[in-house]
Amino acid sequence: MTRITVTLAGKVLTATLEDSPAGRDFAPLLPLTLTLTDYHGMEKVADLPRKLETTGARPKLAAKAGDLMLYAPGAIWRSSTSRSHGRAGW
Repeated sequence: MTRITVTLAGKVLTATLEDSPAGRDFAPLLPLTLTLTDYHGMEKVADLPRKLETTGARPKLAAKAGDLMLYAPGAIWRSSTSRSHGRAGW
């Protein structure tokens, strides 16, 4: 697992990339600046510069508020609620 620093709304957070195809494919994109947009008042989403490898991804994960996740091979999201989502792999 690779630890990274995320700056979100001026706050510096520490995150961990999973040792997965998507996590390993995401790491070389860093440093990266993304603009998050609101999605139904529950999540923030942003497009990545390219799709990530998702081979072997686990199909579901229960997201917790504050989780940063790969939503689809080419998008990232931050959950503001706890609920179950499909998982793309990191």
